[in-house]
Amino acid sequence: MPSVFNFKNLPPVTPGRGEWIAKFPGFAVDDGRKLDSPDSNAGTTGWVDAPATSHVHSFTFFDARTVKGPRQIVAWAYLHSPLVAGRSVLGVKFKPTERVGITWYQYFFIDHVKGQDIFQAMSIAAHPWGEVGYPRLVEGGIPYRRVT
Repeated sequence: MPSVFNFKNLPPVTPGRGEWIAKFPGFAVDDGRKLDSPDSNAGTTGWVDAPATSHVHSFTFFDARTVKGPRQIVAWAYLHSPLVAGRSVLGVKFKPTERVGITWYQYFFIDHVKGQDIFQAMSIAAHPWGEVGYPRLVEGGIPYRRVT
């Protein structure tokens, strides 16, 4: 099963912009430098493809509550920041445009149930970003960072 932690199973990513400047710096977690990911399938839903009419390519949910023992250490090492350690993660990949390749963002939740609810709402929405993602993640001020 594909995972947020396994780059081998992800669709090819065309490098996006050179340096990322957070559009919402008030709740951006870091500066968006490209991150390395350990190989782990713990706690993930796998990538869900968005409908063809969506701006979103795919999305996934990593539930930090399901990761225990050594895998929890791997997950913490991946997240590597006291601001995001132990939080559940909703990963969202946006479709490429003429100027920018696929971009991948992560949104972090202390309230694991809230993250799971947003993931499930996106899973059934005709337009996951417009109907659910933007209003509940961006307008909701959920901490985030750009991965690619």
